[in-house]
Amino acid sequence: MAIVLVPELVGDYSLLPLVGAVVAVAVLVDRGVDRAISRSARVPDIIYDEDA
Repeated sequence: MAIVLVPELVGDYSLLPLVGAVVAVAVLVDRGVDRAISRSARVPDIIYDEDA
Protein backbone atom coordinates (compact mmCIF):
# COMPACT_ATOMS: atom_id res chain seq x y z
CA MET A 1 0.00 0.00 0.00
CA ALA A 2 2.73 2.49 0.94
CA ILE A 3 4.57 1.66 -2.26
CA VAL A 4 1.71 3.05 -4.35
CA LEU A 5 0.61 5.82 -1.99
CA VAL A 6 3.70 8.04 -2.23
CA PRO A 7 3.93 8.11 -6.06
CA GLU A 8 0.18 8.72 -6.22
CA LEU A 9 0.45 11.70 -3.87
CA VAL A 10 3.39 13.09 -5.84
CA GLY A 11 1.71 12.36 -9.17
CA ASP A 12 4.73 10.61 -10.67
CA TYR A 13 4.37 6.85 -11.07
CA SER A 14 7.93 6.52 -12.34
CA LEU A 15 8.94 6.69 -8.65
CA LEU A 16 7.21 3.36 -7.99
CA PRO A 17 10.36 1.16 -8.25
CA LEU A 18 12.38 3.56 -6.10
CA VAL A 19 9.73 3.72 -3.38
CA GLY A 20 9.38 -0.07 -3.55
CA ALA A 21 13.11 -0.48 -2.94
CA VAL A 22 13.04 1.98 -0.03
CA VAL A 23 10.10 0.17 1.58
CA ALA A 24 11.82 -3.21 1.14
CA VAL A 25 15.01 -1.93 2.78
CA ALA A 26 13.00 -0.36 5.62
CA VAL A 27 11.21 -3.66 6.29
CA LEU A 28 14.50 -5.57 6.35
CA VAL A 29 16.08 -3.04 8.73
CA ASP A 30 13.01 -3.13 10.98
CA ARG A 31 13.06 -6.92 11.18
CA GLY A 32 16.80 -6.91 11.84
CA VAL A 33 16.45 -4.42 14.69
CA ASP A 34 13.56 -6.41 16.17
CA ARG A 35 15.61 -9.60 16.02
CA ALA A 36 18.66 -7.93 17.60
CA ILE A 37 16.58 -6.45 20.42
CA SER A 38 14.81 -9.72 21.11
CA ARG A 39 18.15 -11.48 21.48
CA SER A 40 19.68 -8.92 23.82
CA ALA A 41 16.76 -7.57 25.86
CA ARG A 42 14.42 -9.63 27.99
CA VAL A 43 10.72 -8.93 27.97
CA PRO A 44 8.90 -9.40 31.29
CA ASP A 45 6.54 -12.36 31.53
CA ILE A 46 3.74 -10.25 33.01
CA ILE A 47 2.98 -6.58 32.42
CA TYR A 48 0.75 -4.98 35.03
CA ASP A 49 -1.63 -2.08 34.36
CA GLU A 50 0.53 0.18 36.53
CA ASP A 51 3.48 -0.42 34.21
CA ALA A 52 1.67 0.67 31.07
